[in-house]
Amino acid sequence: MGVDVISFGYAAVVTIGGVVGYVKAELPDKSTETELPDKSTETELPDKSTETELPDKSTETELPDKSTETELPDKSTETELPDTSTETEWVKSETESLKRSVPSLAAGLVFGSLLSFGAYQLSNNPNDYYLTLGTSTVLGGIMGLRFINSGKFMPAGLVAGLSLAMIARLGARAAGLTGTKMQ
Repeated sequence: MGVDVISFGYAAVVTIGGVVGYVKAELPDKSTETELPDKSTETELPDKSTETELPDKSTETELPDKSTETELPDKSTETELPDTSTETEWVKSETESLKRSVPSLAAGLVFGSLLSFGAYQLSNNPNDYYLTLGTSTVLGGIMGLRFINSGKFMPAGLVAGLSLAMIARLGARAAGLTGTKMQ
């Protein structure tokens, strides 16, 4: 029998999808990139000697009369810390993109390698379909769940659909519905 082009093509799509997922997650989107705040304009922390002392809690204090106004302490001597939320968000997004890309690459390479070896086995012996069928079933299940949860066709829906097509193809061959009967 000749080379099983469909199985090798499916393996290539899975492998390329993992690599593209890795590269896409690595490249930040330039339109939404936020600049880091300028560190040269940082304010210093206030001197502790100018802070107001708190009353001693060991003595009993009377509650103030509600008829008189109580004044709040003057906060003009206190200095607020700079806003670092944009820097924190930028660092968080960078580390999240790195965390997402490595599993995508690993899954693409592992599943692609297994499917490539399965396609090689199918090319040599059409009855040796177990590795390709098992890998397609696991990959289809994982990507099908991702598609259901995210609702996005790319890439989860595409890979889930291709996996279902491979499962149906191998099942039809095993049942003798096609020209190649598997035992």
